[in-house]
Amino acid sequence: MPSRSHSRPRRIPHEQNPGGSAPQASFIDEKNELMELALRTLSPRDREVLDRFYVREEPAEEICAL
Repeated sequence: MPSRSHSRPRRIPHEQNPGGSAPQASFIDEKNELMELALRTLSPRDREVLDRFYVREEPAEEICAL
């Protein structure tokens, strides 16, 4: 398996607001911005671990094996 340490970070899937109210859409946009800001403060390795576990749904054992 190729190393992912040099891969470009993937964007996290954003919560959508189909048919919701304007204040609700504003809240979702703000929440997404805060999540992206928090993720940018992490080290590349920490971002990779979170991405692999929560977004790609890889088992923790597989992630820890590296």
